Amino acid sequence: MGMIKQNEDEFQTAHLNQQRMQLSPHYQKGKVDVWKFGEENFSLDENVGFHRLNAIKYLTRYGAKEGFNVRDLEKAQVEIRKLIELHNRRQK
Repeated sequence: MGMIKQNEDEFQTAHLNQQRMQLSPHYQKGKVDVWKFGEENFSLDENVGFHRLNAIKYLTRYGAKEGFNVRDLEKAQVEIRKLIELHNRRQK
């Protein structure tokens, strides 16, 4: 059962990264994946803070930058899904 859960987690992470790249293609231009860099160099708590602030950023930007557009809400949703993933990782 542990292997199945690990595969589900890896699939979920890959899906989140794909969504993030579709919403923000400018992330593909650089050689550093900020999410991966953060996971490799910072604690779980620091990563939670990073994604939490990003979710807040996109939610507060909704309506303020480029009007009321669904793109900011989708970006916030990706960050919140990442937070859920990190929360589940913490529970293991």
